Amino acid sequence: MKRRVIAVLVCVCFVVALLFSAVSVSENIHHACSGDACQICLYISHIAHTLKQLRVVAFTAVSIILCGIAALFVIAFRGPQQAHHGLISLKVQLNR
Repeated sequence: MKRRVIAVLVCVCFVVALLFSAVSVSENIHHACSGDACQICLYISHIAHTLKQLRVVAFTAVSIILCGIAALFVIAFRGPQQAHHGLISLKVQLNR
């Protein structure tokens, strides 16, 4: 139970940090640029790159979860299993 609470708190902190990063980028997008070594431009570039990477990670995680759910539905609803019948289970006599 304690691990679950910690995991939820870490996820909430992560989402809040992402939201604040997006808000910070949107506020600083129209700034007075000081040239090639502008710290705000570097910050915006870094945050934008991180958000793009996390979008890919989130898409991959959601895809894996959906594939897992689809596999569970296929396993659950494929119907009764038919036994494999071999010569021994059919009691076939081979010495005629």
